[in-house]
Amino acid sequence: VVPSSPADAVGLLKACIADDDPCLFIEDGVTRTVKGVAPPADHFIPLGKAHVEREGTDVSVISYGRPLQDIRKIADEMSAQGVSVEIIDLRTISPLDTETLVASVRKTGRAVVVHEAVRSFGVGAEVAARIQEHAFDCLKAPVLRVASKDATVPFARTLELDFLYQRGDIEAAIKQTLEG
Repeated sequence: VVPSSPADAVGLLKACIADDDPCLFIEDGVTRTVKGVAPPADHFIPLGKAHVEREGTDVSVISYGRPLQDIRKIADEMSAQGVSVEIIDLRTISPLDTETLVASVRKTGRAVVVHEAVRSFGVGAEVAARIQEHAFDCLKAPVLRVASKDATVPFARTLELDFLYQRGDIEAAIKQTLEG
């Protein structure tokens, strides 16, 4: 599981504790420091269920964890330009909620997958493959992926910033899929 907000962290952690199978709870340093309203005591998020965070009609942007902070801002900016972005927060990587992904892409006809990991052989590739397998007939443009460079994560902060995808990469991918 990979939370993208404080409330999700609480709900997903409770789900992991309640689950009989082993769970890997991953949080990044940036998301861990984000403040938010405390959820109710009974807040629980089921494992394997993605969250449609924002309804949209033009493009589905699918992600998890920290990148959602960038995606939310970009979706607001693009809304002012008349582009309706649907945001899907995966929340859990395994099991992956293929049903929600496919329903979103069938509605919008376009998909951009964003993640911090390297581009090759990761979650983004799996999400793109599932979209191709289950919604190919509805795609108006190729599924695009925004990810970090295919390299080892550098230790030096300046090099790490160069390794990571840039916010502009997300905007460019959304615009490219709209033109496709």
